[in-house]
Amino acid sequence: MQHIDRISQARRLVIAGLLLLSSIAMANLPGRAWADAATASAGTAAAATQGTPNPAARGVNGLIAHLHEKFQITPAQEPLFQKLAEVMRENAETMSALAKKRADSAKTSTAVDDLKSYSEISEAHAAGTKKMIPAFQALYDSLSDAQKKAADDEFREHYSQHHHRMQ
Repeated sequence: MQHIDRISQARRLVIAGLLLLSSIAMANLPGRAWADAATASAGTAAAATQGTPNPAARGVNGLIAHLHEKFQITPAQEPLFQKLAEVMRENAETMSALAKKRADSAKTSTAVDDLKSYSEISEAHAAGTKKMIPAFQALYDSLSDAQKKAADDEFREHYSQHHHRMQ
């Protein structure tokens, strides 16, 4: 039984991470596909229309602006931050396309199709995260101690919010 509980907890954590990137990406989806996909990802559409300060609800550009402000990026750090922002935008485009594809076929997909779609999104999420690490590492290495603390706090806060939601 304890083994099953650990699997359930791990699955919830994977879903939380997937929802984060999906909500960022889905905020950029057009029209009906955006609304359908956002509803499926824990109410992102509702948060976006209610003017919430949640940067993820404003899409990837909102998140990028939020991080730029939180990290207090200096002019010297701007090129490194822009490389990170580029990777974030590319990842969001990939996730948006996959989320749109999933939303478009949601009413006709079989259980197997659904699992395949979930796998495709999960793999893209993992690949996007791996792609982001070098860009973030280069930026992080250039940050002052105060900026690193702000970055560390931002990531801790993000984890804390998602960890509590999934319990």
